[in-house]
Amino acid sequence: MKKKLFSLILALLVLAPAFGQIPKPSATFGFEPGADYKMATYDQMLAYYEKLDAATDRVKVTEIGKSVRGRPIKLIFISSEKNMKSLDK
Repeated sequence: MKKKLFSLILALLVLAPAFGQIPKPSATFGFEPGADYKMATYDQMLAYYEKLDAATDRVKVTEIGKSVRGRPIKLIFISSEKNMKSLDK
């Protein structure tokens, strides 16, 4: 399930018009997603989400709380620029 969700997020970002500005996951993870015996850590995924947030107006990362281990829980919005401007609605 998580792998499918992550693949969907990546597919949506690949289709974004600002493709040249979007960082590749491999640049953050140090390997291609889906590579045998490789899995991104929680910290690597958070770092990638922050890079996406900084790179495009179509992604917004918000911390919505802390886990029982004290780690940040992030909510990631991915949408059109028009929808991103009206998130508060």
